Amino acid sequence: MQAVLGLCIGFFFLCAGTPGTRSIGPKALSEKRVEFAYQKVGPLAAVYVAAVKLNFAVRVPIAKHLLPLQSVFRIAQNWGLYGSGPNVVRRIRIDVDQETVYLTNDPDLRWHAPQLTHRKIRPMPDTMSAKADAYNWTGFQRWVLEEVQEDFPHAREIDIFAIWTSRKAGAKAYIHHGRHAEAPDWTWHMVEKDGSVGEAAATGAPE
Repeated sequence: MQAVLGLCIGFFFLCAGTPGTRSIGPKALSEKRVEFAYQKVGPLAAVYVAAVKLNFAVRVPIAKHLLPLQSVFRIAQNWGLYGSGPNVVRRIRIDVDQETVYLTNDPDLRWHAPQLTHRKIRPMPDTMSAKADAYNWTGFQRWVLEEVQEDFPHAREIDIFAIWTSRKAGAKAYIHHGRHAEAPDWTWHMVEKDGSVGEAAATGAPE
């Protein structure tokens, strides 16, 4: 019984977690790819062709049925996870009276960093740094205003910027979008790519 169970578990991981197999697409059996394989390794290319055909005929159909179990065993990964990172680095910056108090991952600008970097909160500013119309902006800008008014009672203006930087050497950071509010009414306005203040932003109903 243990031997059978062990074979079943091994078969499961072979079908669901074989490294690199998810990146094999139909083009792997194109005439150009097969011809190139024969040029490279000669008759051994037949092993490559047979393995790819076996993958499509056996492993892929079975793996689709095993998808619900993959998350349980933490093997539902895409090898893109190990890429070289995004082409653009996006961060959130918070300014109070034109002085920066928080910047994502900056060791010196850490106003409310414990809250903003908490594993359950971190996805919110990450999403907002990418999307100007992200749903989370409404609650986030309200929370920032409340905390600023408590920590900086004499503040006259607040800016929340999404700062984008290319990962290329020497690239300069720039404002991609954001929010701006001023006393006394503290109405939030959109910030455009050139840093100019635009139309009023959605605020939602207070909680």
